[in-house]
Amino acid sequence: MRSEDLWYIGYIAAVTPLLVISAIGWWKASRRVKKLEQQVLQTPLPEDPRIETTIDALTAQMNELANAQEFMQRMLLKKAEQPVRRIEPPAEAITPH
Repeated sequence: MRSEDLWYIGYIAAVTPLLVISAIGWWKASRRVKKLEQQVLQTPLPEDPRIETTIDALTAQMNELANAQEFMQRMLLKKAEQPVRRIEPPAEAITPH
């Protein structure tokens, strides 16, 4: 046998168990995910009035945040439209020697 053939056989011997283990892990993980999805879909949502008030409060805060962002954008656009003033360095004082 050539040394190249030995390398190929060794590579296949090392990789095959890893592929089998990975396939089994993938299969088990997909089964677990399906079970969890079914559990989540079958559990009813709680009928809690606090959820609605919390959602309303979050909606109000999001509206305030959007208004603040629009305000900041207007202010930055106004600032960008103004010409840039250059500050001239003070003239050097001429003093006699």
